[in-house]
Amino acid sequence: MPTSILPPIPYLIYGIFEPISLIGGSLYPHLDASSFILSQIPDNPDTTGTITPSSLSLAYQLSNIYFLLALLGVALIHSTSEPKVLRNYLVCLAVADLTHILAAGWSMGWERFVDVAEWNALTWGNVGVTAALFGSRMVVLGGGFGGVGGGEKVKRKGQ
Repeated sequence: MPTSILPPIPYLIYGIFEPISLIGGSLYPHLDASSFILSQIPDNPDTTGTITPSSLSLAYQLSNIYFLLALLGVALIHSTSEPKVLRNYLVCLAVADLTHILAAGWSMGWERFVDVAEWNALTWGNVGVTAALFGSRMVVLGGGFGGVGGGEKVKRKGQ
């Protein structure tokens, strides 16, 4: 098992769950581009289902960004012994969480954004999971769940 200065709960969230979910988000446009694009907005008003080259390009670029974030997360969390590096990483991700939620909200429009009962799986990922990750980052940055480690790498069970 890899080492990390993160305590167990933040390690599971940022070192395991988040990279896996980012890889899933990265694969989705390649497995079903049409569904990925058309599902970005719940109850999409586009009844034509037309996928333009521009929207396909944006979907693949977003896929690349998700993949990059997964790689960066794994690289940082599993290699640094500097708490300051991890804190700065979590702060950057928290800012990105908020802007990601804002981007989703702007594109959906206020009525769709607040109609949580009508959200589809992609909206729950884009808004719900991102908001939960933001909340967990705030807790960890505030010292909760053990905060960010004190500079010593912690060996996980089985090492």
